[in-house]
Parts: sequence; structure tokens; C-alpha cells
Amino acid sequence: MNNNLEQIVPIATDLGADIVGIANLMPARRFLLEQGNALATSFPIGISFGIVLNQTIVNLLLKCRDRSTAMLYRQHCYNAINIRLDIISSRISNFIQLEGYDALPIPASQTTEEFKLDGYFSHKIAAHLAGLGWIGKNHLLVTPKHGPRVRLATVLTNAPLQAVAKVLPSECGDCSLCADICPSGALDKYKIIDENPNKFYLYRQLCHEYLQKMEIEIGFKVCGLCLSSCPYGR
Repeated sequence: MNNNLEQIVPIATDLGADIVGIANLMPARRFLLEQGNALATSFPIGISFGIVLNQTIVNLLLKCRDRSTAMLYRQHCYNAINIRLDIISSRISNFIQLEGYDALPIPASQTTEEFKLDGYFSHKIAAHLAGLGWIGKNHLLVTPKHGPRVRLATVLTNAPLQAVAKVLPSECGDCSLCADICPSGALDKYKIIDENPNKFYLYRQLCHEYLQKMEIEIGFKVCGLCLSSCPYGR
């Protein structure tokens, strides 16, 4: 491996990333292709990184369902962090490109089909394969230290980076707090996916419709209860 490439993780952390990992994407290529974009799945390596959300604001989601709380969450746990993540993506991509390899920065927020809640590329799958956490019953990446209270971004590349971290198994256990608190009923704890007891079925349309309802009521598409209720990171 090009010794200069070893600087990628320090670059990400110096720019403000709280978690960073390298993922071999090949084991999940078929799934990523079904969900996302063919160009994105042509890259074998993903550099996954995330920024931890403001705990005070996230905790407010459990207590207040008003416009001011939604505004705080939207601005400081979504808009501002997305900008920071995209800057990190741009800097890492430029560094890799100058080293002679291809790099594709994936925007932190990138919904291609809103009602399906799908994006150009799955950040959480890359983060899972990078050993940063597991995919929880709430369909979010759950990290051991911060729980799902992180936002993620990914840089895809053909640079010869080594993915050395182990993929973490689910630690959700018998917990169903995310499904119990979901106001839209989008998480069905009585229906699991592919005989996997560690992931509840997600009715994406119900989640989308609830967010639309929240936008009408308080002016923002904000919920976050499946995130804030998770015992990991609290």
C-alpha cells in the first residue's frame, strides 16, 4: 500500500470525524447494487466516517415535539453536520486523487426516492462493513459508544486500502424501544426480515407519511424517536 494512503484516517479525524473505518464493499456488492447506483457499487473500498450528534438536542426529541426542538435538531444535527461531513469527503477525495487513484465522495444526505428513504449509496452498510457498528432493529447504524447518534458519509475508492476491522454482530438483544415509541408504526416488531431476529420490518411509506405530517404541523420533517430512544449512546 502507498504509505501516503495511511494518512487518510488522520486526515478525517483532524477535520472533525469522530469515527473512521475502512470497508471492503465486495461482500455487499449485490445488495448495494439493488439499493443504489451502479457507479457507486463499482468501487471495492469505502472510507466510512461519522460525526456524533449533539446529545442535548437529541435528548430533547424524547421530551418535546415542538417547532423549536425540531428547528434545533434540523439545523445542528442535520444541516450543519452534513456540511461538515461533505467537507471531509471532499478533502479525502482530493487527497486520494492526488495519489493517483479514483475517489467518489457520496453526499452525507442524498435521498433519491423520498418515499422509499433510499439514497445513492448506503452509508450505514459501509459503516457496518468498516466495523463501526451494527445495523439495529431501527435500521440505523448503532455504534457501541455513541449508539445511533451519529451522521455518516462515505468516500468510495479503488485505492489499495486495507479493511482490517471485524464486522460487529448485533447487540440489540430483546430490546424493542425503537418500535414501541415509533409514532407512525413503521417498525413492526412482529415481522422480521429474512428470518433475522435482529432487525424489525420497516414500512418506509409510513415513516415518509409521518414526516410529511410533521412538516405540516411544525414546519420540519423531524422525528428521530427511533434514534433518541435507543439505550446505546444515551
